[in-house]
Formats: sequence, C-alpha cells, structure tokens
Amino acid sequence: MTLDLGADLSILWWLLAGLLILIGIAGTVLPALPGSVLVFFGLLL
Repeated sequence: MTLDLGADLSILWWLLAGLLILIGIAGTVLPALPGSVLVFFGLLL
C-alpha cells in the first residue's frame, strides 16, 4: 500500500479553502472576523 502525498496535500488544500470560505461567510455577520478577506483567500486557494 503506497501513500500518494500529492493527493493528500490536495485534500488538505481543499479543506483549508472550504474552511476559509465558511469562516469568511461567518465574518460577514460577526464583526470580529474579516469576512470578505477570508472568502477571497479561500477562493484564491
């Protein structure tokens, strides 16, 4: 059984991007989080 490091990193990047987008959407309502910036970086990933 071999591990494909590229696939593992791809999944990690997708999860990070999704997390940034979700936190950014929450930041549009919560004043402590920079919502639009986090959504932008999530989409940039």
